[in-house]
Parts: sequence; C-alpha cells; structure tokens
Amino acid sequence: MFLLPPAKYELARPILNALDHHLAVTCILDGIVPARIYVDHPKQPTAALAVASRRCFLAGNPENEAFNGSLQVLFAETLYPQALAAGETMFVLYYQPAGWTGKLELILKDKHPIFSERQFYLLNKLKTDWRSLLPEGFILRHADREILADPLIKNPDFLTEEMCSERESVEDFLQKSFGLCLVHDHEIVGWCLSEYNHAGGCEIGIATSPAYQRRGFATLLASAFIEYARSQGLTHIGWHCYASNAPSVATALKVGFEKVADYPICLGWFNAADALAVQGDVCFDRQQYAEALSWLEKSFAQGQVQGWAYWVAACSAAMLGESEKAFRYLRQAVEKGFVDQERIKSSPHLVSLRNHPEWQSF
Repeated sequence: MFLLPPAKYELARPILNALDHHLAVTCILDGIVPARIYVDHPKQPTAALAVASRRCFLAGNPENEAFNGSLQVLFAETLYPQALAAGETMFVLYYQPAGWTGKLELILKDKHPIFSERQFYLLNKLKTDWRSLLPEGFILRHADREILADPLIKNPDFLTEEMCSERESVEDFLQKSFGLCLVHDHEIVGWCLSEYNHAGGCEIGIATSPAYQRRGFATLLASAFIEYARSQGLTHIGWHCYASNAPSVATALKVGFEKVADYPICLGWFNAADALAVQGDVCFDRQQYAEALSWLEKSFAQGQVQGWAYWVAACSAAMLGESEKAFRYLRQAVEKGFVDQERIKSSPHLVSLRNHPEWQSF
C-alpha cells in the first residue's frame, strides 16, 4: 500500500472515476476536499482508496490480496483510532466494482459491516413550482449567518449539524456552500443544502423534521433550492438516496430528477458495541427477534450503547414472550434517555406486557 502525495492524485483518477457519479470523488481528485488516497502501486496502480473524513471511496481490482491485507491493517490500526479520537461514530464506504463485497466482509470483519444499495439521480427538468406549495405561516430563509444569529430560532442545531456533515465546520459551510430552510413559528422544519459545490455542480442534502413530514415540504424545499442553485450558475445537480427510501425516490422523481445509477455501499461503526447493536436493529426490522436479541446482548456486554438499543431489546424480548427481560431492558432504555412515552404506550411489540402490573410505571 502506498499513500499518494496530492501532486500525484492523477494516478488514481482513472481508477476512482468508476465512482464519478459521486461529486465528492471529483472534489477529492481536484484538491477541493481534503483527503488521503492509498493505492496498490506508486506508479501503475490498479486499486485505490480515498478517505475523506467518515466517507471512503474504494475502486479498482479487488483481487490483490496483499493490498486487501494492507487495507485491513489500515482500517484497524489507523482509521478506526483516528475516527474515535475525533468523535466520529460511523463510516460509509462507497465501492466499485461489486466484486469488493466479499473482500470487504473480511477487511472489515471486526466491525460487522452492513451492506446496502443506494441510487443516484441527476436533475433533468424542474417540474414543480415551490411558490404554489408554500402554505400560510411558513417562510423560506437562506441557510446563512442571519438565520444562525437569529435569537428567535428555536432549533439552530437542526441546521448546523447538517452543515458540518460534509464541510469541516459551520464557517466552512458558510464560505463554500448554500441552502434554504423552511421556517414555521420560528422553528426550522426542514432544510435543503448544497454539498460538494464544484465545477458547475453540487449535490443535495435534504431533510424535514418528523413532525412535518408527508406534507410536501421536501418537494417545496428541493424545488426552491434548484431554482436558487441555477441562479448561482449551477447546472449539474445530483441527488443520492437509499434504494429502499421510497419517499426520497418519489420526491426526486416528482421534482424532475432522473435515475442514473444504482450502486452498493458498506456501513461500519467504529465502536464495537455500536456495530453489534446496529446488527441487532437490522434483525429486528426483519422480524428476526431471537437473532436481534442475541446481537443486542452481545452489544451490551461490550460497553455503553444508547437508549434506542435497549428499546429494541425490550421489544424483541416481548415478542419472544420473555416479559421479565423485556421490562428490564425497557427500564434501561428509559434510564438511558429513551423517553418517547407515546411510542412506548402504542408499540405493537409490547402488547404482551400491557396486562402486567409493572406496565403502569411506564
């Protein structure tokens, strides 16, 4: 394995171009986004890994076992410790070709990686007018210094957390990116922000607060964002989402995007307990309650995990008829901050507990 100096990034371009539907890759190769690029040969590479914070991009020949072994060491001895020290919790690895899947199961085996499918959409023709979608009492504001400095805004963190997801800081975002927010009663209920602004293009990051979803606000925000982005001279506008995220797919198509590519990704968690807990959550979603509980109990034995994991364990135990264990995990979930009383009371997974005297304490 060889770490390329920035002056030699061009050596990796023919390899990483397999991932060129990610504007981040172009930004890395052009020196816009800070990153490290590792290759399997210093002069004639056939495989390359680009690491930009918690996002990794892997392409090229998956059959070089010496390079694959070096990747395993790199992740275990360098990337994991650095990420944990920086307060990161997880990473996303984008890769091509699909032949890397089996290799990654070995390279990342200690992190119990989760593999998924995503899609890339590119704007073709804007189909919607945001003005017709803006209800009374809601306003659009720019994601700028003014809204962040507004003392009346109730939830600025909802915006600033996303600003820092791709940029190094809020200040870095304000200097290099842009976006729009939907505001109601001094609350930011949704945002649409640019990512990887470069070479006349950008990608979209978009979200609506759960309490305001399914009201067409994502369509409104995306439409207004596109109009503004075009006014700034951007013409190549991309949209990434999980293939299973039907609302995101529907919004992209409604606004005027067209699907360009399907691609695989790999998700990993730096903390061992988190990695095990997520595996349990995946099994729970598949209604594999015994397997979910097994993964979650392994997670609890590893160390501190968040309240949601104990909540999933409680639901799994209840579905398995293990009431005593279900109540124990439910108490621990509440102790660790899971305080959604409505969700607890209405959960279909906890029906078997409702006639138990202890249920009244929740």
